Amino acid sequence: MLQPIRVTVDGEERALPKSRKTRALLAVLALEPRAHTRTALCDWIWSDTADPRAALRWSLTKLRQVLGAEGDSVIVATSNAVSLDVAAVDVDVARLDALLRDPDTTVAALLDVESTVVPGALMDLGVGATAEFELWLQSQQDVVNRLHHQLLSVLIGRLDADPETALALARKRVALDPLRIDANCQLLELTQATQGRKVAQSVLEHMRERLRQAGVEDSELIAAWRRISSPQIRIEAVQPLTPVRSEFVLTLPEKPSVAVLAFDNVSDHPSGDVLAEGLSVDLNSRLAQLQGLFVIARASAMRFSLRTHDPAAIGHGLGVRYLIHGTTQRTDARLRVTVDLIDAQSGAEIWSDRIDRPLDDLFAVQDSIVNAIVAAIEPQIDQAEMERARHLPTENMNAWECYHRAMWHGFRFNAGDNQIAYELLQRALTLDGQFARAYAGLSFNHFSRAFLNASSDIDVDIRQALELASRSLSFDGRDAMGHWALGRGLFLAKEHDQALSAIDRALDANPNFAQGHYAKGFIGAHSGVAGAAIADLDVSRRLSPFDPLLFAMKSSRAICLAVEGDADAAATWAVRATHEPNAHFHIFAVAAACLQLAGRGDDAGRNVAHVLERHPRYTIDVFERSFPHKLESHRRLMSEALAGAGMPAGTVKGR
Repeated sequence: MLQPIRVTVDGEERALPKSRKTRALLAVLALEPRAHTRTALCDWIWSDTADPRAALRWSLTKLRQVLGAEGDSVIVATSNAVSLDVAAVDVDVARLDALLRDPDTTVAALLDVESTVVPGALMDLGVGATAEFELWLQSQQDVVNRLHHQLLSVLIGRLDADPETALALARKRVALDPLRIDANCQLLELTQATQGRKVAQSVLEHMRERLRQAGVEDSELIAAWRRISSPQIRIEAVQPLTPVRSEFVLTLPEKPSVAVLAFDNVSDHPSGDVLAEGLSVDLNSRLAQLQGLFVIARASAMRFSLRTHDPAAIGHGLGVRYLIHGTTQRTDARLRVTVDLIDAQSGAEIWSDRIDRPLDDLFAVQDSIVNAIVAAIEPQIDQAEMERARHLPTENMNAWECYHRAMWHGFRFNAGDNQIAYELLQRALTLDGQFARAYAGLSFNHFSRAFLNASSDIDVDIRQALELASRSLSFDGRDAMGHWALGRGLFLAKEHDQALSAIDRALDANPNFAQGHYAKGFIGAHSGVAGAAIADLDVSRRLSPFDPLLFAMKSSRAICLAVEGDADAAATWAVRATHEPNAHFHIFAVAAACLQLAGRGDDAGRNVAHVLERHPRYTIDVFERSFPHKLESHRRLMSEALAGAGMPAGTVKGR
């Protein structure tokens, strides 16, 4: 898979079918070694085929022929699912990952693998069938690119006796991603060390022009050049850079910026240091994939430690606002990881957690811990950015700060805050007309106007929500926020299935997106899949236990329980939702319906009175417009309960 896809059996290359979809099927099975349902494979690859299951069967037959006599045992197929026997298959991507994790891997072995890598080879497998498959394929190509970058970086660092080869690999690394700052810095240093200052300065100017044309800040590159070219510093070929000096203070990026510092091993286990290093490397890589964060390259962050520097010095030296630091403690049976998120400017600890796992499968445990950390840290940074932006003078805010301040207002769910959010998002787009998240925020703003019945024409606001979400995706199709905003707009447009598909794409882009899981649960609660919706709501609460939408998570669970017939539990959860901060009038309406279903008419009536006190024009029609159910029986259940509790009928604005 590191080059155009090919298969060898016992050293003999086998001809693959010309069918791109058959090759795509093989790629899915090889790159994700688990059981894939036939339904999912058909939806991904053969959605445009008249008989997808027949096409899948044909492709499986062709792959068995390629694998010869072993084909029936290598391809594990049941009536419901298909997978590859991982014990019988050697996938070069997995092999490369294992080589990079093994500290005993030789330079010769790494060079041998690197010589086989063809950048972008996976994208030849695009079949144009579904956006989901194309997004998955891009994510797999990103994984391969990350491994290739890591491979080149490791090789360059170990070729100290062969600077010319190291220089050639550094050029290849920059060619792989010309805008990657750490790769440019590495090439600049090697050029200076092997070809002299004059050549290196020419290379620097080409790099700066390339970054300027792409709109990428070059302050880190300039700081690296100052360190490299300083006559006070002796630069040996491919030796690590001297740590950033305090006089070279970098400008903070507009995005939330973070550096993952080296994790400290506090155990005496023989592999403890390797595990600590692996966790920090994997965490850095995973965070770097999030579109909303500026993450300092590992090569720069690893030069600092909280044992020898205070947080403010590290923040100034690396040009970041947040630091992530951790410790690992390993025994033969268990692993304990403690992680801290620190505000570099104040030194304050924003968040801390301890994660314990049994060590049955080391790599699986490492992935699990990294997933848990990423899931916890991203919303914490978002919350910190909202709070920081809330206290800034309005005239001094940049586009990202306007966006975060707008989202803080937006999650308060009232007409006044929604208007403030709208103005801030418009300002963000004035500052940056291609800011994808600001368009997603505006989509959510129009969704909120329609949802809160605060619009002169609800249908127009729903159309605006859909159009702005689509515009967000046109600027950045891989950012989860755009898909999330589109899903919410589609829900109000009563396109339940399309809404769930959009949220699935958001979760493909960021599996740890807490509000994505909430949105899937909320929409699922109204789409006739209450059981699955409860599971999604549980995930969202686990990912973000103090989320500003916690009231909605609990209220959505109440709706799921109500339509499933558990009225008492529904009433309990609905009342809990009303006690959460930011709970708006709709939440009390849900509580009224659930209490009425549970036979608690007096309590239901008090909640209706509370709704009408906060929104005198509230009616059952308003509720139905904001909470459209796919199934008529579910709509009737909730509406009749509201009528029984005393809610007026009325007519929705915008119908």
